[in-house]
Amino acid sequence: MAIVVDDSAAPISPRVYWMVFDVGPDTTDLPPGALPPHARVAYNSVGTARYDAPCPVGSAHDYRFTVYALNTFFGSALPQNPQLLPAWTAIAKHVIARGTLTVVARPGNTRPHGSNSGSASSAVSEASASRPRFGTASLLP
Repeated sequence: MAIVVDDSAAPISPRVYWMVFDVGPDTTDLPPGALPPHARVAYNSVGTARYDAPCPVGSAHDYRFTVYALNTFFGSALPQNPQLLPAWTAIAKHVIARGTLTVVARPGNTRPHGSNSGSASSAVSEASASRPRFGTASLLP
């Protein structure tokens, strides 16, 4: 599998915040600050091989979290941390299925720690119920 986090509304689009590949098919979650065994990260749009957290500026942005099912593991076919374009090109040739979650984020929608009694998952569920759109969820204030 491969996972890509990007912003299609960025001034230079898409802006890729994270691209991880060689994720095993048994992976069910991604713990904070760690990758699944054997997974690797490509360079993102700012030139670092790590997760670059999205932060909307100016207006709302649609951040896409896309999971690609692949018919291969790249192993030595790609370097440890490949450049963005070669990694994306290699991934695109092996996609057999994909799923995308789009999250709408607006500037200034931050809350102090402890001010929200619900979990992040309940915020997504409530947002989905208030603005149903297939394959998307909006985080609203």
